[in-house]
Amino acid sequence: MSEEFLIHGPNRLIPIPEISIGKRIYDSLKEAGPEEVAYIDVKTERFLTHNDFLKLTCRLARALQNCGYKSNDVISISGENNNYFFVPVVAGFYLGMISAPLNHNYTERELLHSAGIAKPKIIFCSKTKLKTYLDLQRKVDYIERIIIMDPMDKTSGFDTIEDFIEKHCEKNFKEDDLKITEVNIFEHLACILYSSGTTGFPKGVMTTHDNIAMRMSHFRDPRIHAAGPETIMGCLPFFHGYGFMTNVTGLAKKNKIVVMQRFEEAKFLKAIEKFKINNISIVPPIMNFLVKNPMVDNYDLTSLHEITCGAAPLSHELEQAAGKKFSYVSNLRQGYGLTEATLAITMMPSNERRSGSSGKVVPEMTVKICDPETRKSLGPNQIGEICVKGRMVTKGYYGDEKATKTCFTEDGWLLTGDLAYYDKDGYFYVVDRLKELIKYKAFQVAPAELEAILIANPRIKDAGVVGKPDDEAGEVATAFIVKSDQSLTEDEVKKVISDQLSKPKHLHGGVYFVNEIPKNPSGKILRRQLRDLLVKQKSKL
Repeated sequence: MSEEFLIHGPNRLIPIPEISIGKRIYDSLKEAGPEEVAYIDVKTERFLTHNDFLKLTCRLARALQNCGYKSNDVISISGENNNYFFVPVVAGFYLGMISAPLNHNYTERELLHSAGIAKPKIIFCSKTKLKTYLDLQRKVDYIERIIIMDPMDKTSGFDTIEDFIEKHCEKNFKEDDLKITEVNIFEHLACILYSSGTTGFPKGVMTTHDNIAMRMSHFRDPRIHAAGPETIMGCLPFFHGYGFMTNVTGLAKKNKIVVMQRFEEAKFLKAIEKFKINNISIVPPIMNFLVKNPMVDNYDLTSLHEITCGAAPLSHELEQAAGKKFSYVSNLRQGYGLTEATLAITMMPSNERRSGSSGKVVPEMTVKICDPETRKSLGPNQIGEICVKGRMVTKGYYGDEKATKTCFTEDGWLLTGDLAYYDKDGYFYVVDRLKELIKYKAFQVAPAELEAILIANPRIKDAGVVGKPDDEAGEVATAFIVKSDQSLTEDEVKKVISDQLSKPKHLHGGVYFVNEIPKNPSGKILRRQLRDLLVKQKSKL
């Protein structure tokens, strides 16, 4: 592959010790003051201090050791966001175990596939998902134990984390007694995170201790994030890479994390006001809500100094509207990343604004834009596939050499499948997913461009665009619309696009009105589900 037009991130400011993530978090927790809160639940206001968290994780690690669990054994965590979700994760880090968080909303078919990749020996789940995992345990031969995460969720015949500790950890055990397992941070897996699965079944992304260590260095870099501890919102799903890394890095930074089981509009706003949250990491649908919903004006959100939007492109128009509405937020920006590169690989630098851009390459990473067909490197303002190298890039897909080989070029570049360009100043602009492009005759149509225009219209609450097969054109753009104004017609929706875009981008495939746009937990549109709806509509004709 061509080595021209390489865009390098700056050198890191923060040293990276060659110790495990478990040791990093352990040392950070040891430094915390006795009253400093690590997690607080929005609904119940129950909380764990950093000291509580340290004691729990060390005692759980000891209990796991006493039951024979060791380095490289896999544990899974699954359930709604809660104060205890990361207790088994961190306990596992101490021992060199591998965490594989599972989406608690998965169907049986999806669970059999995803759990079957990592084959966890032990599962920590919420009480609401106990039956799901008991059913799974009966169908597979690798699950040895199921433990309920929250100690308050007592269930006859099943251990909670505290029950398990009481049975298997010595009464006089202290956190200083724990011997943390030494690992080769460059090779040893810390976790298996599942790719978003927008084009098929998820794959298990291998994430090393060094991958996470690099991400931690960014969270401490004042060029990218606030340097000191903050109060942050924990509303993104903890099992997802975005929410997972926000928590792991947040623990190492001694942040206070305000936990929401799931995103709920009024509770989200009330939590920011009540707990004086400084920093929120969100996805475009939440930004759309913050900008457009009048209820937002009923709450005092002025404690916010940073809003970071990721997981899907944020339109120039929506970002500009957010900048005007939240003028008191010094750091309102978006980033671009993917699970395979430990999340953000470009990020708008602190206190900079450039609407529509996902920022510059982060420290110690290298990015180039290449032609998807010829693999030739492209210069500024030319759209091509984002390719990545650096210390945050995954080793590959767990147990899937074929997918790993497909994901990388022969000379080691990670192929993201995302289309973007960068300007002469090195700012990146994500256009769309390569596989989601609509090919209309000789033209390529990016669904995200149409969606940004559609949702900017006040009569449209949400939108998703896919290509419909067409004998003459190949594919034609087709929109699925959630109405804000119930009187909105198909012709009016088509006119929104035809007034602003050229003919290849018009909605030649028509408009379908739906109650919601299917999305994964990080906010990405599940276009394959929209395509399935097209097939169903065709079968009715």
